[in-house]
Amino acid sequence: MVQPEQLSSIDGHLPRLARLINRDRKFAQRIRYLHVDEAHFIATAGQALYGVPAFRPAWGRLGELRIKLGRQVVVQALSGYESHLWDSFLYAAADADFAGPAVTLRCPAIQQ
Repeated sequence: MVQPEQLSSIDGHLPRLARLINRDRKFAQRIRYLHVDEAHFIATAGQALYGVPAFRPAWGRLGELRIKLGRQVVVQALSGYESHLWDSFLYAAADADFAGPAVTLRCPAIQQ
């Protein structure tokens, strides 16, 4: 488990994990799954909104990591947050090798 900031360059600094992924192809090929908890941060903290810069831009760069790792990596995005920003982000991010979001609601009050 790591923070998104450990996966990409921050102000010119490349953290150790990001260096391993970028420079050691065998290491990167061993990664099979990418699970993103609190994935709504991609749309809420990782993107500029309403003229305000991204609060945590590393969240917005997780798509770059997905490209670096390749199509063999299974990506799971988890969030308990429901918003129009999150919904629009999920569908805008979909591409040819992405099956699309699966939404599961387990809260009876929301399902009604």
